[in-house]
Amino acid sequence: MISLHDHLQIYPENPSEYFEYTWRNRPFIGYEGLAASGLDAVFDGLLDGESIMTKDPLELG
Repeated sequence: MISLHDHLQIYPENPSEYFEYTWRNRPFIGYEGLAASGLDAVFDGLLDGESIMTKDPLELG
């Protein structure tokens, strides 16, 4: 079975760690859950579309 819409990332349990997690752009993948899922292939965009804005866009001019 092939999945075209599954989210494989594991996010920090503590929401205050989310900014640093996303900033590093190194997503953790739930390989254990993926192995148990029975899927043969997964197409995932990882952090595509997920970003952190570090400056006020109005200040960028």
